[in-house]
Amino acid sequence: MKTDRLQNEKRIRYVRRNTRPLPPKRSAVGSREPGSAVEISDAYVVEIRQSMRTKKLQMKAGLTETGDCAKCYNDLMRRAMDKNKQWGIEKRCEKAAERLKSHEFDAIYVRTKEEAVREILKDVTPATKVGVGGSVTIRQLGILEPLRAQGNTVFDHWIPGLSKEQSIEIRKSQMTSDLFLSSSNAITMHGELVNIDGVGNRVNAISFGPKKVIIVASYNKLVENVEEAIKRVRNVASPANSKRLNMDVPCGKVGVCTDCNSPDRACRVIVILERRPMLSDILVILVGEELGY
Repeated sequence: MKTDRLQNEKRIRYVRRNTRPLPPKRSAVGSREPGSAVEISDAYVVEIRQSMRTKKLQMKAGLTETGDCAKCYNDLMRRAMDKNKQWGIEKRCEKAAERLKSHEFDAIYVRTKEEAVREILKDVTPATKVGVGGSVTIRQLGILEPLRAQGNTVFDHWIPGLSKEQSIEIRKSQMTSDLFLSSSNAITMHGELVNIDGVGNRVNAISFGPKKVIIVASYNKLVENVEEAIKRVRNVASPANSKRLNMDVPCGKVGVCTDCNSPDRACRVIVILERRPMLSDILVILVGEELGY
């Protein structure tokens, strides 16, 4: 046991020698602030020491060589950085939610897509007729099959094998559904929803028609203003969607908008909701995971 303890202490010293120290973040009076980089670093060094106290934990972590100890330390530091990033995402989403509320939208922040699904299901009964816009985000939630399984009517124009006429009828039905699910191409930090459509059924249903609309958007869709939102749609969302659908448009080949006049151009209708439409009930769920385009 004494040998193991000395060995572990030796590994800790190795980590300290071979890991570049982070400078302390100090306040105006020169004291270390809570949550500074140095405090996090020290905390995780302590965690390494504790994790090495028994041979069982040592083997579980794969710490068989001195280099493994440094790897473990770096992994722990990466996790600390991930926590800091998640904290930043949470604060940004909470700020955006407050701005949306000030513009008469209902808005909440959740950390995971599973939490988003639970929020959606609060508005669903077996009799609820659910419309679904053209949204990768909604499909990534994995909510559509469970809805179908419990007997809900789901108006989904992405079902393979539909004729043009069937697709049009489903799109029309979405606009009179009990609940319409969609994402938003971009949301500004001023509390505006920005969407660009090719057909227009999605932006129509978001604006008016369904009894309730739920917008699910991940943090990566937050931008500062409307100008940045439109840039994001044209140069991020549209090229990715065009590539996904194998559309014969320039952005799907070069990766950025060329303001084309292609017959397959998907950017045809721009709708900016500066405030909640007067007769619409809209809930925006901001998610702390990256979803959609």
